[in-house]
Amino acid sequence: MNELANPDLIRAIQAVAAADTPMNRRAVFQVLSESTLIVPFWDVAGAEPSPHRPLAIAVGDSDEPCLPAFTDWAAVGRWSNRAAPQSYASLRTPAIFLIAERLRIKWVWVNLGSPPALRVNRAAIAILAKGGVPTGLEGDDSESPA
Repeated sequence: MNELANPDLIRAIQAVAAADTPMNRRAVFQVLSESTLIVPFWDVAGAEPSPHRPLAIAVGDSDEPCLPAFTDWAAVGRWSNRAAPQSYASLRTPAIFLIAERLRIKWVWVNLGSPPALRVNRAAIAILAKGGVPTGLEGDDSESPA
């Protein structure tokens, strides 16, 4: 497997965990917008036929779908459901969020199962899908899954 590291993104996520402010959220979204993340798939990524199905799961008490994405292979290894996908693919941020938007995913959860993690809501998903950077004021995670 290729090594993938996102130390700047991990630091930005930690900053949001320490102080969830619009300024820290804007900073994490800026780094996220330039990142490549690891995304799990139900089928074998790269195999025919396409399109491939990313692994969207329900988290907590909600039936709303969540798309997990990971900063590195260590974060994948800490995810309790890591054996469920058939494959993983490294994708650039706009592609991940475009997929999430088209599938009507409620949350993209970066580093699910690896504290600290980052939940990205639908408003921010829509902006990132277009290659933009959310301001950090796009709603909050008060409706986030447990």
